[in-house]
Amino acid sequence: SLDDQWSGHKRRYKKEELEKLFEKNHFQTLSCYYWGFPLLRIYYQFFYPRWLKKKLQKEDINKVSGFQPQKKFEFIFNFALCLDQLFLGKSGGIGIIGIFYRV
Repeated sequence: SLDDQWSGHKRRYKKEELEKLFEKNHFQTLSCYYWGFPLLRIYYQFFYPRWLKKKLQKEDINKVSGFQPQKKFEFIFNFALCLDQLFLGKSGGIGIIGIFYRV
């Protein structure tokens, strides 16, 4: 996707795929769960694509640049993260957090 290209992502994994990949490479799962639901899912579904499209019109798509958030945005984003913590582990999140250890 456009987001993956801009962010430098190489591949997307489902939770089960990520766990199997680590297991295959001699790691054991301590914890693995989805995060970013429901508020960040809504943001990424409806607002982020428009912001990214506007940003990419101004710069080279192959340049991984990120962005510098403003204070107001930081507050809103942190608030959304706090609310989303109530739903950790629910499918439908925008990402996966995994803790693995080598056996």
